[in-house]
Amino acid sequence: MLTNCFVLIILGAPIAARDIAVHRIPNLLVAVMLLSGLLIDLQYPYAVMFSRVLAGTFLSVIALILLVISAGGLGMGDVKLIMALGFCIGDFQQSLYAIFIALLFALIWMLVSGKKIIPFAPALLVGFISSIFWL
Repeated sequence: MLTNCFVLIILGAPIAARDIAVHRIPNLLVAVMLLSGLLIDLQYPYAVMFSRVLAGTFLSVIALILLVISAGGLGMGDVKLIMALGFCIGDFQQSLYAIFIALLFALIWMLVSGKKIIPFAPALLVGFISSIFWL
């Protein structure tokens, strides 16, 4: 699990910084994160690897639903990042916990900053990294 944490921190930091600066998430870094998550899966038996891929895919569907519900508050970069993070974590329950923490963190950020539009990538990374240590 520490390998996942290192991938999230090393690749997540520039993604979060870019999202904060210009509200854009770089596709190349998200693709590298997604491939890293899939490569991490290669160390597991096929049954575990399949469940991790299934969890990442299902989390992508949840992200697409959030995209539709948010009516422009969530962008496709956030959806792709959620998918990549889901493949890096690989556990469905842990991923749902991470999304909940990310939404809570984003809500607190919105209340403290007084802004209606905030970068969501840092909140996602806080949620997913915290899920590694608390679940």
